[in-house]
Amino acid sequence: EVMATQIMIISSVHIWNDTRILFREAETLSSHYNVELHAVSPFKRRNHNGVEVIGLPRFPRWARPASWIVLGWRAWRSSATVIHFHDPELLPLGVLLKFLGKKVIYDVHEDVYQDILQKVWLPKHLRVILAGIYRFWERLGDYCLSAIVAVTEKIASAFQNPRTVVIKNYPPLEYFKSIKPRDYQRVLDSPLRLVYVGSLNRNRGSTHIIEALSFLPSNFEYHLDVVGSFPEERGLESDIMSAVQPVAEHVTFHGRVEYPVAVEIMSRADIGLICTQPTVNDLSGLPLKLFEYMAAGLGVIVSDFPLWHQYVNDYPACELVDPTNPERIAEGIVELANSLHTHAGVLAEAVQRIIKRYNWESEGQKLLRLYSTLVF
Repeated sequence: EVMATQIMIISSVHIWNDTRILFREAETLSSHYNVELHAVSPFKRRNHNGVEVIGLPRFPRWARPASWIVLGWRAWRSSATVIHFHDPELLPLGVLLKFLGKKVIYDVHEDVYQDILQKVWLPKHLRVILAGIYRFWERLGDYCLSAIVAVTEKIASAFQNPRTVVIKNYPPLEYFKSIKPRDYQRVLDSPLRLVYVGSLNRNRGSTHIIEALSFLPSNFEYHLDVVGSFPEERGLESDIMSAVQPVAEHVTFHGRVEYPVAVEIMSRADIGLICTQPTVNDLSGLPLKLFEYMAAGLGVIVSDFPLWHQYVNDYPACELVDPTNPERIAEGIVELANSLHTHAGVLAEAVQRIIKRYNWESEGQKLLRLYSTLVF
């Protein structure tokens, strides 16, 4: 009986309803296995679509090791066959659990080594030391862990583990199926609805998006919905709040919402914004929100990164912009708004093509195949 198998997904950093962890991986696995998810949450325990979510208190940054101890103790005592962890800081725990006889998967969301080297708020010598420590644990994990799951080919290429699988964050289609094709003629005579979904941090260009609004023509009617929370980035919230001052009546901050709610807000918009800044991780990363905006049939304003052209080449309602230049972002918004109704006919077909090509279904199957080789 397959259902008796326990899978324990753990994270000390990500919130329990993280889109990749809960709405993609955990939900897919729960159709075949008993899945427990241990992650940061305001509650002790709840069942979500067959996934048993067990909360972890949010420790302040200096006390984060306390959560490693809690997760380590829970994992060691658990009857779970497979422990699937999502944070680089849990690598030492993952290696320890492997030596204690568990099967352990490391889910790698970014190029952590480069990410550490680019943290400008850390002194340079400290960055080099921390990156070196990470590299040591990454190599050890690569050598001894049961499997590595990476979010892009580029991240996967750093690993030699024979069970390295690329599982991309394509949209889970059941959340997009109910979206009706929109009437783009309407855009010409009513306020344009813009949407930004994602965490509000400098790398994602949140401040530039808000600054861009001040460059829109004075007679241009629009409203921006911002869906996402402020991370612990020093001074960022006050920067965004002061940038929003002159255009405050055009902007709604929704904070972090459940994934189905985010999709619902997206479905009411006309144009989705992705103004990711050119950092090493992002230039080589996968613009997850782009696929979601396209699956929802939105026009997209997207950072002009060479690697991303392949995704928007045959998507007509798209404007590539320099994400470091708020004025250029504003121009892109106006150009796309003016041309949206001309794409109305071909857009529905483009959305169907995108949905066929980039959806979670095939990625979920890869995840289940990997698990079938680990769970006997």
